[in-house]
Amino acid sequence: MTDGYEKEYLLFLLHFLRLEKNISSPAEVVQHIKNCKNMVSQGVNDISFRDAYSSINSACTIIAFNKVKRGKSGSIVGLREFQGTITIIQGTSGIIQIDGLGLDAVFIPSFVDENGRKREFTYKNVTDRVKFNLMFAYSGLRAWNVDFLS
Repeated sequence: MTDGYEKEYLLFLLHFLRLEKNISSPAEVVQHIKNCKNMVSQGVNDISFRDAYSSINSACTIIAFNKVKRGKSGSIVGLREFQGTITIIQGTSGIIQIDGLGLDAVFIPSFVDENGRKREFTYKNVTDRVKFNLMFAYSGLRAWNVDFLS
């Protein structure tokens, strides 16, 4: 039998997909994220990426993170790019409000990208526009590969 937090995670994914079609509300997505976070067992990594939003597979846009494809150079390919606005940067965590969805995604403001380039966002970047890939974790939405919009 699937643990309760895994069921809540699947409901979170379902309502996210329904939100994109204007069938569910942001509040429904957030409620299932909260339920999932509250139910995760000790010892389960609730912030690691479980799934990613793909731009390749139209039949199922959410794919397992370990199925994300890499190009010849080794860089990640085939993930949908989202846009949003940085709303908070506090220590080792930041929040991006995702355009058109009414949802927030958490990100790490200081990191080295897959090409070895160091990217750092500070409180001075609050309100800056960014692009990113969207990942899903038991703890909620995670922005990955964050970069400034040109």
